[in-house]
Amino acid sequence: MNGCGHSDLRGTGSKSKDGNTYLIVVENDCDSCPLIVDGSPWKYAIGTPGKVTPGKHTIGSNGGEIFFNIPDGSVYKFNYWGP
Repeated sequence: MNGCGHSDLRGTGSKSKDGNTYLIVVENDCDSCPLIVDGSPWKYAIGTPGKVTPGKHTIGSNGGEIFFNIPDGSVYKFNYWGP
């Protein structure tokens, strides 16, 4: 990942200012379903960064799970729930 950012199927990433790793969920797939990240309810509001560990993560809201990776020291904006 360079200073201009990185994009993949599920979202975009850019280098964080403080060197920590963050996830921002841009929208929930199901407004009436709880958002689950790595098996636990996501405690941050939509659009708000939450500190996470780098590496492989799961996200889901209506029964299915999607896998994605977050590089170390980045801010990853998850924005695609499609297939």
